[in-house]
Amino acid sequence: MANALLHGETPKNRRLFWRGEAMREGPWKLMVGKDRGLFNLDKDLGESKDLCAKYPERLRSMTAALEAWKTEMKRNATPQPGMPK
Repeated sequence: MANALLHGETPKNRRLFWRGEAMREGPWKLMVGKDRGLFNLDKDLGESKDLCAKYPERLRSMTAALEAWKTEMKRNATPQPGMPK
C-alpha cells in the first residue's frame, strides 16, 4: 500500500473482510445478514442495486470465501472478553 501512496503504483487486488458480515473483492462487495446484497461498486457506489440474482456464481464464490475466512479466524483467534465463542 505504501508504494501506491508514495510512488503512484496500483495496489494489488486483495480480499477485504469486515467482522464476518461483509467482504470486498475488487469492485465487488458482498454483505450477509439482514443487509444481504451483492454490489459492483464501480457501477453502483451507493449500493442500490442488489446483483445476487444476476451473478449467482460470484455470489457463491464470495460467500464461500467469507465462510472460509470466518472459519480461519475462529481457529486462530485469541479469546476476547465479552465476545461470543
